[in-house]
Amino acid sequence: MLVKHYYLNNKIELQQKWAKLYACSNRNVFLDWRWMDAWLKTVPINPIILEATYQEKCVGLGLICSKTQRICFGLMSIKQLWLHKCGNEKLDQMWIEHSDFLLHSQYEDEVRVALAKHIKDKLEKWHEFYLGMSSRKLVRKFESVLGEPRVVITAPDFEVDLHNIDNIESYLGLLSKNTRSQIVRSKKLLSKEGDINLRLAQTEQDKKIFFKELCKLHQKKWRQTTTGSGFDNTVFVEFHKQIIFGDIDNCYTGIYSLEISGKPLAFIYLLKNNHSWYFYLSGMETHSDNKIKIGLVAHTLLIQLALSNGIKTYSFLAGDARYKKSMSNNSDSIQELVCFLKPSKLNHFLQKLRYLKSLLPLQHINRE
Repeated sequence: MLVKHYYLNNKIELQQKWAKLYACSNRNVFLDWRWMDAWLKTVPINPIILEATYQEKCVGLGLICSKTQRICFGLMSIKQLWLHKCGNEKLDQMWIEHSDFLLHSQYEDEVRVALAKHIKDKLEKWHEFYLGMSSRKLVRKFESVLGEPRVVITAPDFEVDLHNIDNIESYLGLLSKNTRSQIVRSKKLLSKEGDINLRLAQTEQDKKIFFKELCKLHQKKWRQTTTGSGFDNTVFVEFHKQIIFGDIDNCYTGIYSLEISGKPLAFIYLLKNNHSWYFYLSGMETHSDNKIKIGLVAHTLLIQLALSNGIKTYSFLAGDARYKKSMSNNSDSIQELVCFLKPSKLNHFLQKLRYLKSLLPLQHINRE
């Protein structure tokens, strides 16, 4: 197996390689070319391309950004490498999850190891390699090459496994009595106000309206919090416009409106592939009746729609919000944002400094 790295200088060629390999991969929704293309268009970067070939066939790809980070009050600097991110909080606010290389499904483990070894041994001097948010199970596979990482962020990864669920009644039967009662009661109370409908933005005009309203509601909830709203970030907004309005056939993204007799109460933004739907974010009105849980109703209707479309997984992605746990039937997975440290005297010194902070709690992400 041959692995090489080079700077991006022919985007069309990369797109062709990426699309061909993606068709032979496990189709990670965050590694779809539409996500990568929007990233390359909206973030001012010139990434290093990692490419693995086997029997003259491309079997692995990854985009690496390098960053020089000043530390210790600016007295020292370290070089960081980031997979499919650039290491800038504002420019990375799109928040990729389930991070990994794009890999041919037939050679997945072997190619991942080969690419990780290339980073370790062949890329120019670096101190830290950030894998990004990824499943704990996958992180362990990188450890076999890069050693034990430093965990920066950890979060549960809740999802609804729909493989053995035939209808929405079967799904509701798996939930706790309390959650099920809240959903049934909320739907009953809302139905008294009018017809409950879930509507997908299909036309460009619909998308413009839904996106604008989603933005307003998200900002209203998150603007004054410590995390803030991504919609206050022009890079974040432009990125999502790229993938939403570029998705002409609505097979990669979906913005849904929960409506009561035509009046929108919530907007839910999903990412999609051919077997899974991923809840990315939402914007919701606050109902005057606190017994009405708009979010629970919206997600229940979307799960019902997913079942009717043959979808096998409805993922809430990373985050420890209570509703994610209460609506999930699979909560064993954990995602971690990890940093692998290259052995050096500097990193040994930095590890000692970090030990002083070791009793502090890990960061948690909170996104709806």
